[in-house]
Amino acid sequence: MAAPRINNHIREVQLIAEGGQTVRDPVIAESWRRCVRDYGLDPLELKEAYILPQYELRQHRERLEQLIRTA
Repeated sequence: MAAPRINNHIREVQLIAEGGQTVRDPVIAESWRRCVRDYGLDPLELKEAYILPQYELRQHRERLEQLIRTA
């Protein structure tokens, strides 16, 4: 049941990344394009998520603490 929704989503991301039109929020559409264009993410390639260990997450947060507080 979830597979058709996932496949539709993948097709939509691919369409948008290739410059197709969408009714999605422009911020979301541009984020998807950037992920494909700048970071080489392929919406057709399924990969397992990499989950940061707690200590690495803490290191990232500490480095960005000032930005997070400001935001």
